[in-house]
This record gives sequence, structure tokens and C-alpha cells, in this order.
Amino acid sequence: MKLKDAKIGKEYEVLDISLCDDCPLDESPCSILGLMERGLVPGSTLEVVKKDLGLYYLKIDGTSIVIRKPEAEKFNIEVE
Repeated sequence: MKLKDAKIGKEYEVLDISLCDDCPLDESPCSILGLMERGLVPGSTLEVVKKDLGLYYLKIDGTSIVIRKPEAEKFNIEVE
């Protein structure tokens, strides 16, 4: 299932993360690589704490992060 379909309060295991299909990786910083540096990697535990005001509040292996809804739904993040 994709991250956008994850239920609030349930823990998931991250199965796979892919860069965006048309990723140029040129001058602009890559948000998905930044999330991977913060621990969002295959095998990590992810919990959607809440979805509010266009933001996703996540816990990744106990670390809290916030990402914008369009980015969360654009990325190819598979959870189970």
C-alpha cells in the first residue's frame, strides 16, 4: 500500500522507496533523499500520527518528522 493510504495510529514497515519517476536530481534539493537521511529507509517502522492542514505527521523508528501532503503522496513509498 502507498503512504497516502496508511491509517492514522497504525504502525507499518517501510517496504520500498523509489525516487520520483521523472527525477532530474539537478540543482534543487531532493526531498525523498532528505527523508531517507532521517531514517525513512526500507525496513524502518513508520507510523502516521496525523494528517492535518496539508501536512503528514510521521514517526519513523520513534523520530517525529513532518512532510507536506503533496510530497507524501507524490513519492513512491510502499508500506505494509
